Amino acid sequence: MVNGGPEFSAANVTFYDCAALTDCGSCVSSPYPCDWCVQGHRCTHDTGENCRNDYLVNGQNRSGYSSRSGPSFCPRIRPATGFQNDQYTLVPSGMLRQVAVRVENIQPFQSRFSCAFSVDGRLERAEANLVGDLVTCSPVQFGYQALAPNATAALYVTWSDDKPLDNPGQLYVMIYKCAAMSSNCGFCLDLPPEFECGWCEKTCQVRSALVMNCFQHHILLAR
Repeated sequence: MVNGGPEFSAANVTFYDCAALTDCGSCVSSPYPCDWCVQGHRCTHDTGENCRNDYLVNGQNRSGYSSRSGPSFCPRIRPATGFQNDQYTLVPSGMLRQVAVRVENIQPFQSRFSCAFSVDGRLERAEANLVGDLVTCSPVQFGYQALAPNATAALYVTWSDDKPLDNPGQLYVMIYKCAAMSSNCGFCLDLPPEFECGWCEKTCQVRSALVMNCFQHHILLAR
């Protein structure tokens, strides 16, 4: 009571905005009662108003029973065969290569898949094909301008109108240059075999380039 006036009390009030969460995993892992509408590709606190007849993944902190609760039910990508440490796939700079990933929790209404790769401020897009649980991106020529041994390309798989699938493992493409990783024959041949580098004409090159550039020259390959 202040000077004989009414009594006041203090309380902490928490405001939250489910709509600020833009992927399924962060939405349904939120400490607040947020749910993910898969078809609408949005996070909401009010599915009755915002996601009628939508396919839902409920938040872990939503009260009541749910058969689909938490990030393990989100549509997402996983590493396929060929990924190193289940995190990245290797692609030599300047080469045309396909990238493939596994997908989980894909629903029948999810279609028209595509891939996107972000490197050096550029976004390269490619059509994609889904067979079973494998999404294969159309071939892309990967490359970067820097004289660095490697560069990272962020990987996105989208469906319908550029709605990205979750990428909980932060999968990416590692683009590399054999020549930038080694300037002498010994170091070149000691590079890990997954880089597929070889030595020819005083240059460390990827093997597929050796066939084209060193057809009549002596080629040394890593064991």
